[in-house]
Amino acid sequence: MENNLRHQIPGMPSKNKNKSKRGFKIVLFIIIFVLGYFASYYFILPSVFPKSIRGDLQNIRVFPSSDGKYKLWIQNDGTLRFTSRTNNMGQISLKTKGWFCRTYSYVYDPISKDVLNGFKTSYDELPPVADIFYEKGKIWLVNSSSDGIPPEINVYNAENYQQELNTKTFCDKNKELAAGIINVSVDNQKPVRFRISTKDGRELVYNPSDDKFFSNTVEFEKYYKQNDSTASGIFALVNEENSDKRKKLFYITGPKYDLYFSTSWAQEIVKENMSAFKSMKPTEILPGKVFIEGNVLFTDDEIAVIIHQDNVGKTSNRILTCVDKSGKELWSVQQKDLFDELKGREDDSMTEMSFLRTQLTAQRMGDTVILIYKPVGAIGFQLADGKKLWEYED
Repeated sequence: MENNLRHQIPGMPSKNKNKSKRGFKIVLFIIIFVLGYFASYYFILPSVFPKSIRGDLQNIRVFPSSDGKYKLWIQNDGTLRFTSRTNNMGQISLKTKGWFCRTYSYVYDPISKDVLNGFKTSYDELPPVADIFYEKGKIWLVNSSSDGIPPEINVYNAENYQQELNTKTFCDKNKELAAGIINVSVDNQKPVRFRISTKDGRELVYNPSDDKFFSNTVEFEKYYKQNDSTASGIFALVNEENSDKRKKLFYITGPKYDLYFSTSWAQEIVKENMSAFKSMKPTEILPGKVFIEGNVLFTDDEIAVIIHQDNVGKTSNRILTCVDKSGKELWSVQQKDLFDELKGREDDSMTEMSFLRTQLTAQRMGDTVILIYKPVGAIGFQLADGKKLWEYED
């Protein structure tokens, strides 16, 4: 009888063993490749190419420079994030954690598309999102305390981008903060101010423009009233009667102090219901126009930049409109020329205007209006006609 069985010849390697060795080598190669990729991406490449933009956009700010141009300060999160799942006696909890926790900071010229400076900041926990603002030649990065991360105040020179102050040196130079700080937050209303909680139990208001501390907001308001009584104007949107979706635009004039500290009362100022607002005069702008779900992203005494939408539906298109104080609509930019992510989506609550209000802002730099959408990027428009000049997208 013919025997079809194959016998293993003594001394000859087993095919199964060869397959196992090959499999092990492949797995080992994959592990080495993955580790090498992460090592190069998170350690080697940032050192070799510090001006190559990486990470996910956290925040962005426009600031002027002595050459007459403006730059973008871009703050990115370079952390490798993952979700940790724990089961404690049937109670399942999910928590976002991170490896290589860090932020990347860049100075970017949106016209030439050159990265002018870049540096990395490492953290022990997930990095915070810093407020960024410009004041008298300085760039301020300020963040509140978060899980495992203390509050931070960092100040950079807007010309050479070098750091001038950090949290410790800021506290050291101000006797009010000698005990140290436990929290800080930024109020971006004009004039910009910090609310600082100290380790010795003090609650202070700090005005970076004048480098002064106040014991409370009332004292800060008194100081501002005494030192700036000039007349000015601002724009405000007010609900149309019987509708909180339809907004009418008003230009309010009066002493700068009253304007800056009363904007939250725009509805009452327009109705002239309170004697406290008698120094302010409201004038309706574009009487025949309403701004659906409108929000003023920027106002000075000359123009307003408004984000609004074409209807109240969840799938609405967003519109960016610029108006001047004479009542002229300078331009309106439609959804197709804005970020795609701004369009309302039925299945995405983060595209609702109530959420977008916290993510959108606008700035003016001379003859340029800049729309900033924090998670995505920025677009520069020509003030005169709304022509798109440049776009930076993460």
